[in-house]
This record gives sequence, structure tokens and C-alpha cells, in this order.
Amino acid sequence: MITFVLSVKHYQNCNSYEFLWKMLEQTLVSICNQTDKNFEVIVVSNKTLTQFDDTQYISKVKFIEVNWNPPAKPNKWQINNHISENLGHKNVRLDKGSKFLLGISSISQIKTENHYVMLVDADDFIHKHLATYINSSSADLLRICKGFQLGIKNKYRYHNSKFYNICGTCNIHKLDILKKYLNLKNIKNNSSQSDIISSTDDYFLKKVLGGHRFSYDFFTKRGYKSESVSFPAVDYNCSHNEQHSNKNSKQGTKLLTDELIQNFSIKTLESFSLE
Repeated sequence: MITFVLSVKHYQNCNSYEFLWKMLEQTLVSICNQTDKNFEVIVVSNKTLTQFDDTQYISKVKFIEVNWNPPAKPNKWQINNHISENLGHKNVRLDKGSKFLLGISSISQIKTENHYVMLVDADDFIHKHLATYINSSSADLLRICKGFQLGIKNKYRYHNSKFYNICGTCNIHKLDILKKYLNLKNIKNNSSQSDIISSTDDYFLKKVLGGHRFSYDFFTKRGYKSESVSFPAVDYNCSHNEQHSNKNSKQGTKLLTDELIQNFSIKTLESFSLE
């Protein structure tokens, strides 16, 4: 069993929340088209714009809405100040980590020996065979080392190693292992963000959950068994300006192929046509 947990950027920090939600819908299409149907999806956001009426979503996707303040961003006049920029990123990681933790807490009562959790950014695409691969694994931690980076004009770049350094949707953990570092006993869907934050330590919340470069080292240094996914399993969507970095990618030399579109269930491409 695999649970995909998605953290959605706060609507007050978006250029267009409606546009962001359209990208989320495509991500959900990508996830729900897994060939192995032994999965579920949890979406944590500050505002739910759409309840999907497709039968595959009704049975697979759960929405959790929170009433939390937006993460503070550095002042515009301080944007070149390295300290201020770092503070902005820390606030973002705190918000993402809190939402991921809340999503994890809602599946904490499920008792299966090989129940996995994948933390997914709400604008990326997932390979249709990833759930099949994960559900056949016995590793404590899986990491995606190969993937695609989608840029503007429907062009992409392939990364054949260290993809996890640029993409946050790259870590899959066993649920039982995550629970060892989280105090989930009193966490409810309506818990305050301060209650969520107090349920684990600052490093685990901001770095292991809210970041993506620290999770693998955290667990492998503690002796957990790791495995690299053998194929490019994620398409990292950099074709827009709603990323937390506020950057869109012009990188890409190859046009998306029909095979890639089918493997990642990219429903439409018109939404990602930024110039």
C-alpha cells in the first residue's frame, strides 16, 4: 500500500491559486492513473476549490483543509539579502512540513507491514508504474535518482542521476518508520499549526518533511535499508511561476513525446505554456 501525501501552497502566496489548483488536478490525474490501484491520496491545503466528481478520485482522494496563516516571505526590498531569503525558505519548509505531517497523521491508524508514504509536490507528475514498484519493495526508504524536468513550451530535460537534488518529489518512506519520529497521538484534522509543530522536532519538520535533500541521509545514517527506484519515476514541473522558488524553467532541449505523456498521464499541456 502506498499513500501519496500532497502539500498545497498557501493561496495568499500564489500569483493565481486557480491556476495552481488546475495543476494540482493534473497531478491527481497522474497519480490516480497508476496501474497498481493499491494506493490512496491525501491533499492538505488552506482552501479547497474543487471536489472531483470522477469516480476514480472519489474513492482515492481525501482533502484536508486547514486554516493556517500563510508562511511569511522576505520583504521585497530585502530580497537580495541572503539572510532574509533563507528565512523565507525556512518559513516555506515549515508550512510544507506541517501539512505533510498532518497528512501522515490521518493514515497513522492503518496497520500494514509495508505501508509506504510518498511526499509529493502538488504540481508534479508521477510515472504510472511507480505504485507497482513501491508495493513490491521491502526497503525502508526509496529514493528517485532519475527523472524529467518539464520546462516551458513543453520541452524537457532528462536527469539520469541525483535527480533528488533538484526535485522534492523523490522520497518514499515506510509509514512505521516515520511514526517513530512523530508524536501523532493527539493530532486531528482540525489541529492548529502550533499543535502540529510541537509534535516533532524542528529539524525533522523543516528538513526531513519540509525539505527534500535531507531525508535520505537522516534515515540511512540511522541504519535503515534504502533502495533507488530503477527508472525515471517523476516529471518535475518547472514550467510555471507558482513554485516556492518563484522561478520557472526554460531548460529543455527535447519536446515531450507521446510515450512520456502516457507514462506520466499528462492530461493537457495548454496549462503550462508560460513564455
